[in-house]
Amino acid sequence: MIHEELVGAPGPRERWAFATLIDQARVLVADAAAADAVQARWDPAELAFGVAHGAVTVGPGVLGPILEVAGTEAEYASPLRDQHGRVPSRANPQVVRGLERSLPGASRTADLWQALQRAAGPRPLRRVAAWPAGHSWAVALSHDLDIVTGWPLFAAARWLELLRKGEGRRAVEAVRAGLGALGQQPVRRGVHRLLGAEERFGFRSTWFVLAGHPSLGTWLRGDVTYRAEAPGTVALIDSIRRGGHEIGLHGSFATRESTDAFAVERSRIAAITGSPPVGVRQHYLRLTPGRTLRAARTAGFEYDSTLGFADRGGFRLGTADVLAAWDPERLEPVGLDEVPLVWMDRALSKYQRLEDPNRWVADALDLAATCRQAGGLWVGLWHPNVVPALGFPGADLAFEQLLAGLGEADPFVGTLGEMVAWRRARRGLRGSVLPDGRTVLSEAGPGRWAATVQDEAGRLQPSVIWSEVRDG
Repeated sequence: MIHEELVGAPGPRERWAFATLIDQARVLVADAAAADAVQARWDPAELAFGVAHGAVTVGPGVLGPILEVAGTEAEYASPLRDQHGRVPSRANPQVVRGLERSLPGASRTADLWQALQRAAGPRPLRRVAAWPAGHSWAVALSHDLDIVTGWPLFAAARWLELLRKGEGRRAVEAVRAGLGALGQQPVRRGVHRLLGAEERFGFRSTWFVLAGHPSLGTWLRGDVTYRAEAPGTVALIDSIRRGGHEIGLHGSFATRESTDAFAVERSRIAAITGSPPVGVRQHYLRLTPGRTLRAARTAGFEYDSTLGFADRGGFRLGTADVLAAWDPERLEPVGLDEVPLVWMDRALSKYQRLEDPNRWVADALDLAATCRQAGGLWVGLWHPNVVPALGFPGADLAFEQLLAGLGEADPFVGTLGEMVAWRRARRGLRGSVLPDGRTVLSEAGPGRWAATVQDEAGRLQPSVIWSEVRDG
């Protein structure tokens, strides 16, 4: 185990980066009663991990990249913006270095664990298992409900997009599918098809719903296009909730820097579902580093899932896991969690000009394999309007292929809210080791999941919680 304090840390930046490092490494933090634990010390000259008897040293060489990428400090400092006011992917350090499809954080946590093993000597080391019930990695699917009404307008815009790309054959297929859907409700049917496929494959997902006020201006900007309280929207939300899925807020453009707008839209979702949503994802992934997350936290949200690339798949924060978010403007923790988006369908079709849905699935599964190897969390976004009638021939079958491929490697599957609940509880665990080798944990874990611990060799270790020690 390791003591939580980074001795000699010059400020909150280094303390946050160190806490993020040991959280990602799954090292069990020693509680107040555990004197026999490895100490961590700050050394401004350290470029890697220094090792001494009973101590490891870290410095800017280790913590600096965490702040730069996971802490979004590099993006915050960039003056670049794209046509939607977003920090473009080319300003991200991962993209600059050609590493956006890799996980440098995984090698960093592996190096920390090796340094701890060298420094520990006879001191016991424990890691918390990555995910519940013996799963070695996790998958969370999500859907942004961008369209409910006015589908012919979106279909026509999509036909033009295909023609501009020289995809004449697909455009003809899309027009044929769209004309065949006249008088029907293809968006509603698309939602129910996704729900049915997820039920068959054992997935539960998170659905982000727009709750701003639609107007001609919001339609023209591609912002809010439907009323959350409209009977058709409420019926869709009810169907989603009956399947055990989570409802989150899809923050309108107005929420980007407005706590008041966040609060109003959150209350509108609460009025429909009976409880306020805990998660948010910004529409078009429009986010100002630090400021938008701070506004979301003030409005009562517990997590955000916006920080992914709009134009490609990959790891914008250099990790595939839930992070305690950092505010690069105020240089302090935000107080909510970030669940980075790893992959989405429209990044491939709109920006990468890949119109074959089978290639989308191959790209998604390639990134999922990277997450699996690192014991991380793959977060994917499939839009419910990506259906043949709205200009995406073959997409409905491809979604089922995606579910089948993701499920083959036995991930822990759940909603984004459940991923955050698990990771918060895992992050908060504290413990010590009894003379008989049992690990005493401060608590058992969230809800129906029990936390398990592993020794230096990765073997599961017997553990008890504080109440059992006191009562026994």
